[in-house]
Amino acid sequence: MKTLQGGTESQRQYAKSIRDNVLKQFPWGLNPETADALQVRISTLSSALFFIKNKSELERGELLICLARYEEDNYQRRLQYVQKH
Repeated sequence: MKTLQGGTESQRQYAKSIRDNVLKQFPWGLNPETADALQVRISTLSSALFFIKNKSELERGELLICLARYEEDNYQRRLQYVQKH
């Protein structure tokens, strides 16, 4: 499992507890292939803010929505950087 980065130590510990709780809900009512892929993706995320920001959705099992939004936010951020430089 990847070490969480960003924020303070207490925020990283809080995010780790959220991630652990989300992973305990495996397979989230999904087919095995999708659930396995999500488990790997959640385990490799290093953004503590992702888990804190999406806590309620993640605990409801809305992982696909959270990850899609996370990927879109990252894409938009990178696009803005490229357009400025």
